Amino acid sequence: MVRKNLISIIVINLIIFMTGCIFYYNSFHNTANEKKLAMLTPVVRIVDSAKFSILPTLFSNTLQFNITIETYENADLLNLNLVDFSIIKCDQTILQNIQWNIKFSSDHKISGNLTADFVHSDYIQHCFPIHLDLFLNETTSFTWNSI
Repeated sequence: MVRKNLISIIVINLIIFMTGCIFYYNSFHNTANEKKLAMLTPVVRIVDSAKFSILPTLFSNTLQFNITIETYENADLLNLNLVDFSIIKCDQTILQNIQWNIKFSSDHKISGNLTADFVHSDYIQHCFPIHLDLFLNETTSFTWNSI
């Protein structure tokens, strides 16, 4: 009887572990299969009483911004869906299919990836300058002119 319970506990833990591995793999599935072309210079700026840290990365079919927002004065910023408050442009082209995927969240800090699809045979030549415009209480633009 004890042996059957032990085997049942092991099987249940194995199922839980495998389910967690599947969810972990799927959360990185979009960019994991793409070739990373370049990481751009990170930018840190204070906007609306919050510290924004932004690191853009160029993949073969995606432009990804790793964004961390930290604030002790304006907690409402941590609850925003950045898709609704941002425009991403490569050169002068507004990118579509923007997604905001939260990776970490606490009372005073949030981190996630803001991604947009971009497909072009010569990505590097046709994407600069890159603009990320955030329309919060203040309109703020982040620009990267080259790698």
